[in-house]
Amino acid sequence: MKNKASARDDKTRLKHLVDKFGICKADQIKPLMVDNFRVKMIKTVSKSTGKTYSGGSINKMISLARRNYKNKPFCKKRGI
Repeated sequence: MKNKASARDDKTRLKHLVDKFGICKADQIKPLMVDNFRVKMIKTVSKSTGKTYSGGSINKMISLARRNYKNKPFCKKRGI
């Protein structure tokens, strides 16, 4: 099976999420924690571009977290 084209991007996004949320389960993450993550990422400079993260990039990170949460720990071993 072929990986999706943005699989490498997802791994990078996942690193940011793991740094912030660690091994929290979905029911342990509160809306305020997600809002704080958004604020932090808006101020964070990307190593690859040298610019701060855009709103769209941050939304993709949140979307990735949402897709990965299905009653399992967020930070399952993903080869990172």
